[in-house]
Formats: sequence, C-alpha cells, structure tokens
Amino acid sequence: MSSFVLALNSASTWSPLDWMANYRGLKLANGQVTIEENSDWLSILHDDNLIRDFDEGERELLRSLLGSPRMFLIEYKGERLVNFLVQSIPADCDAMIDNDHGLLVRAYLLRAFSINDWERASALP
Repeated sequence: MSSFVLALNSASTWSPLDWMANYRGLKLANGQVTIEENSDWLSILHDDNLIRDFDEGERELLRSLLGSPRMFLIEYKGERLVNFLVQSIPADCDAMIDNDHGLLVRAYLLRAFSINDWERASALP
C-alpha cells in the first residue's frame, strides 16, 4: 500500500469524498471512504491534523497558497483508481499533493502523469 496527502483550499467546491461517493465509495464508521475494484484499492480519510506532519516551511507554503487547508490522507494499491482520482481534480482547484518523498506540488501539475511517475519522486519528471 502507498499513500500521499492531498491538501485543498477550504473554499474549494470539489471534494475527494464527493468524488468517491459518486464512484460508489463505501463510507466506514471513522469517516474513511474506500473503493475496491479488481486488484485496486483506494481509501480517503479527511484529517486536518495531518498539517502537523509537515515541517514549518511546508506548513507556511500550504497556508500561503491554500489558507487553512483541508487535509486528506490518500492510501491506495494499484494505479487505476488513484490515477482516476488525481485526474478528476479540476485544473482550477486550489489543491496541493505531498508524496512524502520531497514532492509538494499543485495537484493539476500531476494530471499529465501516471502515479508511477511521481509517487516516490522528489521532483516532477
């Protein structure tokens, strides 16, 4: 299983949880939403405390770009569902993705790539 963090502007009208609900996601008791399809698995959990996992410079960058960001932990296995999720983020949505390997970028920049191209990268290909 792999993971990344998605940070959204609090005023964003797009939500990964809404996307998951429209994609037949199953909501669990803790608020986590999951999808399992063939050998792929995708899970999203809204947890604004994830901001604490970022160093001060990263927190300042996120807050300067997104205000008080809404934070989501994205966990996945396989590439099909997670690629659909990333590609569904509107280009005009104020969203950032952190892969925990040194890459912290605006989400729209990743739409042109497969998850395999950036999930462990420290910079965009």
